[in-house]
Amino acid sequence: MERATLLVLVCLLQVTVWARSIEASTEMIKRIDTHCHLVPPFYAELLQEHNIVAGGRAIPSWSATEHLEVMDLLNVSMSIVAVSTPAAVLMRNYQVKDSRQLARRLNEYAYNLSMEYPQRFSFFATLTLPDVEGSVAEAIYALDTLNAAGVMILATSSDELLGSPRFEPLYAELDKRNATVFVHPSQSPCPVQDTFDPILPLPDIEKPAAEDIYALDSANAGGVRILASSPEDLLRSPLFDKLEATESKNPSLSLCGGKDAFDKGSSGLPPYAVDFLLDTTRAAVNLIFRNMTRKYPNVKYIFAHSGGFLPFSTFRIVRILMMLTKQTEEAIVAQLQAFYVDTALSASKYALPSTISLLGTSHLTFGSDYPFAPPDAYVPNTENLDQFVRDTLTPDDGQQINLKTASELFSHILSDDILATMGFG
Repeated sequence: MERATLLVLVCLLQVTVWARSIEASTEMIKRIDTHCHLVPPFYAELLQEHNIVAGGRAIPSWSATEHLEVMDLLNVSMSIVAVSTPAAVLMRNYQVKDSRQLARRLNEYAYNLSMEYPQRFSFFATLTLPDVEGSVAEAIYALDTLNAAGVMILATSSDELLGSPRFEPLYAELDKRNATVFVHPSQSPCPVQDTFDPILPLPDIEKPAAEDIYALDSANAGGVRILASSPEDLLRSPLFDKLEATESKNPSLSLCGGKDAFDKGSSGLPPYAVDFLLDTTRAAVNLIFRNMTRKYPNVKYIFAHSGGFLPFSTFRIVRILMMLTKQTEEAIVAQLQAFYVDTALSASKYALPSTISLLGTSHLTFGSDYPFAPPDAYVPNTENLDQFVRDTLTPDDGQQINLKTASELFSHILSDDILATMGFG
């Protein structure tokens, strides 16, 4: 027998064992999956055409049929799917009109999926940030016309963090509708700021740097981030000399890793390994720092992967926000505790105590991260959650995490028939 065939058989056997384990231990459990993805065929082709991966991970195959099989394996009654990073803005120079057309196509595909399987699928709408005008229009269309469950917003959109005041028209529109935002990490290996900070490509030896210098001077930027693969690339570039000679106000140079870094992450690890968690954490903290949680209190946020480092760094985050915002400890903690998080790839006996200590079970939802998480991740993660409920919590707590929190957040899309299939009524 060939080695490849043997490996496939071993994997299938392991999944079968996991499936029987879940079936034996969770016969009565029903779940709503608030962190899972869809990858329409046209979108997969587009990403491949542009040689784009999702946070350093190859784009997985996906179909509604395969997704339903995984849902049945995990006892998931309904999945609220979302497009993953890079969403509708495939690259930094992607045209606004193209991203708007792509977002509309993705949302109508997801809507059609929800119409074909109304008791099994709903969706978070894809927006076009950092294009604010397009995002507002698409959010209104998706929420009002397509009856989307909510919207998905990347933690960082082209180096602009969620919470940026420039996005206020979108927050205001979502606030009017009491909308739920699923916050998913994206690729941000460079230092992220929400002020203007030009990004200059290297090496491009023949191109004059005059336009780049002008951007620095005229925009009053605090510095320049340069895409280069190494310090040597930076020093060899004529851009370095020209920046040194310009009359700019002592521009600082921040070296980013260029294409390799966007493929591998700032540490050489793929971004989904560590950078994703930091990206999510920064977005949550920035919403409070920029006062957007208090200004638009009706927007509800679900942060992926247990909120990144949020539950484990609460003391540090609170003390620093107290210093920076002059808010009281109680006010900041209250804003943190208004957030929701999911269990995707984070339902371990090590992580769950901190998460529940901060947020309780009423702000925790189930997440599988399918199909980007493989079976050897989403199955043990689900088993870990169920084991933790049995060992540490109560059956009511388990139902709250797996089902009730999401059913309360998304009551506007759940008909009586759907609720009946989940044991309500």
